[in-house]
Amino acid sequence: MRVSIGHSNAIAAEAQRAIAAGACSATHTFNAMRPLDHREPGILGVVLTTDTLCAELICDGIHVHPSLVKLWWAAKGGPGSPLPILITDGMAATGMPDGEYLLAGIPVEVAGGRASLKGDSIVLAGSVLTLDKALTNFIAWTGASVEHAIPLLTQNPAAMTGLSDSTGIIRVGAPANLLALDNSGSLQASIVNGEFQRPKQV
Repeated sequence: MRVSIGHSNAIAAEAQRAIAAGACSATHTFNAMRPLDHREPGILGVVLTTDTLCAELICDGIHVHPSLVKLWWAAKGGPGSPLPILITDGMAATGMPDGEYLLAGIPVEVAGGRASLKGDSIVLAGSVLTLDKALTNFIAWTGASVEHAIPLLTQNPAAMTGLSDSTGIIRVGAPANLLALDNSGSLQASIVNGEFQRPKQV
């Protein structure tokens, strides 16, 4: 079983105890965490400085400022590190037009790429980010190459979840799930279970 820490007001000592007890990943780094403080680094300070802990990030420029995406990547090891993982936290409105939707029965308003609780534009309610957009954002904001960025949404999450024998890799016998990307990380085509597909135009 894989255990993650996050959405917590934990102090540093509490976060360290969670890691000692087996936590292997941090959920939604920076979000719903005690802010970093020079006297009490809290859970965020531990997440950024523990070299055995994977760290997930919602790379939409709404949940985390682009300048902090670069800091997060450097803190988690940069190119070749197995620790940074890009995620979406996408809700049901992902890929849909702006409007009102439900998240676990709670009304959510989506406008301009931002999903927030209805009547409270400050409180985020998941995202409408897609993983291909997370990749292009990450490359644009960090200057990373496609080759260095792609493991953050393939090999790294596969390894963290214990699925690296069957996914996130290219080898004989593995599922034929492949992506064709340009140098910006934009999706050009995909192969899903051996079937060639072109991305839908949005």
